Order: sequence, then structure tokens, then C-alpha cells
Amino acid sequence: MVFIHESAAGSGRKRSVASPSSSAQDASLAAAVKIRFLGILADILKSLGDNKKHMRECALNTLDLWLAAVLLDKMVPYITIALMDSKLGAEGRKDLFDWLSRQLSMQSSFAKAAQLLKPASAAMTILAKCEVP
Repeated sequence: MVFIHESAAGSGRKRSVASPSSSAQDASLAAAVKIRFLGILADILKSLGDNKKHMRECALNTLDLWLAAVLLDKMVPYITIALMDSKLGAEGRKDLFDWLSRQLSMQSSFAKAAQLLKPASAAMTILAKCEVP
């Protein structure tokens, strides 16, 4: 929390004064947001397992909106888990992998894209090994 304090001299100058517990409040808020984030993103990714194409498209549009607010590197661990989920289905997995590929191709740096791709490619490799009889 930051409070604006007007000087007592009335000079019109203002200064910011942080409250003593601002870092603790910010940390607790971040923890609460992270907990909610995990649940909501997991539910969005589960929607990709729906057999209705319209529902999968809505989930992908929602991921696009989340990407505008949250960096891709924060989403990749959850996307990786979703790619390994057998309930996702072939169509949902394909849609998610295509979406992830588009996002990685838009990264400004190849090195950054490669770092983000490692967990997703590992998930696909594990999944391929599990599906082979």
C-alpha cells in the first residue's frame, strides 16, 4: 500500500509514504492470487477436453486473454500438466499444442522460446511413451 501525504507546510508538494506492512500485505495478496490462479487456469485447460469445438475455442480465447495479463512462462507449467492429462483428448491436446506453438513463435528471443519449450516437449515425450503399447 502506498499513501500520498501532503506536506504540512502546504507547499503543495506531495510525497509517497509506504505503510509499514505493505510488503507483508503484498506477499499475502500474491499468495492468494496464486492459489486462485492455479484453480482457474486448471479449469480453463480442462475445458479443452470438451468434445464441442466451440467450447475448446472459447477456452483458447480465454488463454489468449490470460496471456495478455500473465506472462507465458508462468502458464507453461500448467500447460505441461494439461498436455499430459489423458482426459484432455486428442483434439484438445492438438488445439493446446497449436496454441502453445503460436505463442512460442511470437517470442522475441529464440533462447527464451527454447527455455519455455523444454517442459512442453518433455510432456509430449512422456505422453508418447505412455501411449505406445
